[in-house]
Amino acid sequence: QNVCGSHGMPVSMQDLRCTGHEKTLADCEWQDPDDSCMDHSKDSMVRCESDELPSEGSIRLVDVDGKPSLDGSGRLEFFQHGEWGSVCNRDYEQASTNVACRSMGFAAVDLNAGTDCKSFRGKNYCGTNPPQLQLGCTGNESNVVECPMRTGEDVDISCGADKSVVMTCKGPNPKRGSSEKERAPWLA
Repeated sequence: QNVCGSHGMPVSMQDLRCTGHEKTLADCEWQDPDDSCMDHSKDSMVRCESDELPSEGSIRLVDVDGKPSLDGSGRLEFFQHGEWGSVCNRDYEQASTNVACRSMGFAAVDLNAGTDCKSFRGKNYCGTNPPQLQLGCTGNESNVVECPMRTGEDVDISCGADKSVVMTCKGPNPKRGSSEKERAPWLA
């Protein structure tokens, strides 16, 4: 399974070679991509880790195993008070999904993906902890931190782990990067 890019998405570079002393990827040696790269079968992935905590209000999608999603599908989580927590699906509308996907750098929402965390993509994506946030976006917000929300004890008492929001976002959004990371460089 190719988790890097979809056919038709741009490729930045090929044959990337770095010594480790460069400040950016643009400082490394690389070639312009040729046609053999366009199907994304030769894409490389890098995982970076840091002891630095995410910014308050960051969002992410997590896979069935609780790890960050690689394909734009999963349980929506929100970072607050030093930890990640699920978002409750009570009073949750499509507008909130649109804003969340846009905030993470995606262009659109897959409306056919399903919304029940117990059977999302044929698996249980609910997690074990009850959601700690309710979102009420109107759709006009540029980021979820601008949305009306309830947190902590103000979250609906019936929001158990089985009420966690799940979603599928799709397509790159060239006008906005992820809320947590910078986009890879697009080099000419």
